[in-house]
Amino acid sequence: MGEKEKLANYVLDLARPIFFPIVSAGSTETVTETYQPRRSIANHQKSVSLKREEFEVVAICCRIPRHLTYALHKKCLSMSEEAKTSGNVTWQEFELFVESVYQRYNPDVEALAFEILKSGGKNDRWLVPNDFKVFVEDVLENNTAFAFLASSPDFQARFTETVIVRLFYSTHFHGRNRLSLHDFRTAGIYKIIADIESATNSLGLHIPPPFSYKDFYVIYCAFWELDKDHDMYLTLHDLERYSDRGLSHAALARVIECYGRVPVLPEGGAASGTDDEANPNTVAMLARNRIKCFGFKEFVAFIMSVEDKTSVPGLYYWFRVLDIDEDGLVSLLEIETFWEHQYTKVPEQYTVYDFFSLM
Repeated sequence: MGEKEKLANYVLDLARPIFFPIVSAGSTETVTETYQPRRSIANHQKSVSLKREEFEVVAICCRIPRHLTYALHKKCLSMSEEAKTSGNVTWQEFELFVESVYQRYNPDVEALAFEILKSGGKNDRWLVPNDFKVFVEDVLENNTAFAFLASSPDFQARFTETVIVRLFYSTHFHGRNRLSLHDFRTAGIYKIIADIESATNSLGLHIPPPFSYKDFYVIYCAFWELDKDHDMYLTLHDLERYSDRGLSHAALARVIECYGRVPVLPEGGAASGTDDEANPNTVAMLARNRIKCFGFKEFVAFIMSVEDKTSVPGLYYWFRVLDIDEDGLVSLLEIETFWEHQYTKVPEQYTVYDFFSLM
C-alpha cells in the first residue's frame, strides 16, 4: 500500500464515526469498531447526511483550513447527482471524494485546496472568480471578525467582490480572470486561506490584505462618490472626476477600453428600439449602445493600480493601457502620446520637463 493510499485510509477512518454514529443510544459499540471493508459498512448501515453547516468536523478530519468547509461540501456534492439534488453529503460521496481527489493530491495542500475550490470537471485546469464565492461566504458566515456584516447583504456582496478581485489582482495577470495551479501557488493564496482562520479583527494589521475591511471601505466610498446616479456603473465621464481630475482623458479612455465592460441589459429592458424617454434607465441605455464602463469589480482593480503604480500588478495594468497597438511593446510614440495629455495635469509644485529631453 502506497503512502498516499495510507493517508486516504487514515482520513476515512477518522471520518467514519461522523457518517456512521453509535448504533444505539445505550450501546458503546460503533461501526468503526467492526473492521469490515468500507463498502460493506455502507451497505449495512444508512449513512448520516450532512449539511454544509455540519461539515466542519469532516474538514478537520481532512486537515484542511476551516474556511474551506463549504467548498469541501460543495466538492463532495459534485460526486453524485443524488447529492446535488438533496444538498446533503453522505458517506458514499465523501468516500468518492477521498478516492478520486484527496488521495491524488494529498499531502500537497496547495494542490488539494486548488482542486477543492475548482468547480470545473477533472480536465479543467483553471480557477475562475465564481469558484472563490463559496470560500468568502464561509468566512463571512463563520468568522467572528466579520459578524457585523451579517445585517448588510449589499455590503456583503460588495465585500465579496472586493476580496475576489484582490485575490486575482495579486497574480500579476489581471484581466485574464482565471488562475492555474502555478498562479495559485505563486500568489500565496493558500496562505491567505489558512491565515484568515486566525483573524479576530477585520481592521487589524495582521489580517490578510484582501480581507481588510478598512481597504474595502475606502474603495467603496470612492466608488460611491463617483457614481452619482448610484446605478453601480461608472462611465468615462464619472471616472474623470477621480483624484480631482488628475488623470488625463486619453489615459482613462484606454483604461475603460482595456478593463471596462458593457453592462448587462436589465431584466425586461428592450434590446433595441427603445428611446431614452420611454426607458430612462442609465444601465439600459449603456447596454443598448454597447458602451463600455466600469462596474464595482473593475473599479477595485483600477484604484489599486492607481494608488500603487509601482507594484508588479500595477505595472502590468498600466503597461496594457499604454500598449495601444497591443503588440506587447510600449514604443516612444505611445509614451509621448500619453505624456502630452498628462503633463498638463501635473501639480504646479512639480517641475515639468519636455519628455524627449529626458531620453
